[in-house]
Amino acid sequence: MFRAADPYASFYSEAFDSHPAYGSDLLKPSAQEKWTRRRNVNVLPICTGIFVPWIAFSLIHAMLSFYVHEVSPPLCYAVQAIVCSILGLLTILALLRMLKRWKSKSESDWFLFLCSTTLLAVVIAMVFGNREFAASGQLFHDSSN
Repeated sequence: MFRAADPYASFYSEAFDSHPAYGSDLLKPSAQEKWTRRRNVNVLPICTGIFVPWIAFSLIHAMLSFYVHEVSPPLCYAVQAIVCSILGLLTILALLRMLKRWKSKSESDWFLFLCSTTLLAVVIAMVFGNREFAASGQLFHDSSN
């Protein structure tokens, strides 16, 4: 195949004869290799991303819809302000952290998702909790006095 006078003959034989051809069975992973290369999924951030906004929505909505809103409205407004300011600050910190990581081409973070969805859940809970209290709860408490 190669002539003895060809100066690159040894390079070709060493480089290409030792490697299997593209698409050959030697390149296909076995069933065991496929199993070991499986990507691990971290369940804790997934559960946290689901349950923290859900619990925050439920607690704020319940506080605004029931008797606590009738008995102590300033307490409800204070809790709303504190929760929104803390979540807003955490969301801004998560955005700044994401921008730093984005410049370094690093992987994204669950913290921004968690903060922004929890903030959205709290805002929606405040809107619907106040609406529900105005529509039904306040009428009932006013008529019972």
